[in-house]
Amino acid sequence: MGPRNTPRDPLAWQSTVEEMLRHGTRLKLTCTRCPDFYPVDLNKLAVEKGLSFMVWDATEPCPKPGCTGHLFYLGSPGSGTPFRPLRS
Repeated sequence: MGPRNTPRDPLAWQSTVEEMLRHGTRLKLTCTRCPDFYPVDLNKLAVEKGLSFMVWDATEPCPKPGCTGHLFYLGSPGSGTPFRPLRS
């Protein structure tokens, strides 16, 4: 078995924003401290961050007033499939 600290190669539906759009990936953000979830529009994300942006291990500050947590991405390859954390 190989070492566990090698860079992860995400599956296509978890890869770049361009690949996520192609595969119909569903995304949302969740906070590490508060129980809030935020839907993500992949088309808007493509405009804001670019098609080559990868959400794997990406974080953002929580927009909820007073919350000190950070948002991380959850992804699902399609309807009826559970969302999974996109972080190492």
